[in-house]
Amino acid sequence: MKKILLLLVFICFALCLTACDPTSTEASMNTNLTQTTTTTAITTTTNNYVAVTHIELIVSQAEVCPGDQITLTVNITPSNATDQTFVITLSQNTYVDFANPNNQLLLDAINGGQTNITETHVTATSNDNPSIYDSQQIYVSPSGSGACPTP
Repeated sequence: MKKILLLLVFICFALCLTACDPTSTEASMNTNLTQTTTTTAITTTTNNYVAVTHIELIVSQAEVCPGDQITLTVNITPSNATDQTFVITLSQNTYVDFANPNNQLLLDAINGGQTNITETHVTATSNDNPSIYDSQQIYVSPSGSGACPTP
């Protein structure tokens, strides 16, 4: 009985070895079996972006004479907004010159040969959100008028 059992174990072992032949071109249940493992890393980032909610444009004086200088102040809210940059635009046919020396926002009133009071619109627009802006008007009286006597 032991000899028969040993013979059966030997035959089973031989069959197992022939079934796992790596040089065989025949497909078997165990050949070409692959396992794919996918690992996905989850990254959590904290967004510290703070949006601009309001912009305020302040002019030092709204009624000026040619040669007067106007200082502009722009306040961004909240004060810790991520992008606090802005654009200053002047209306067409403007009668002020814009300068930005030493990061100061200065306007110089000019006459341009006008005999009437002229109006210039100054607008500060947030780069963070262009729908957030503020505008002010500056009125330039002509030289020689009651408001601006000739020097």
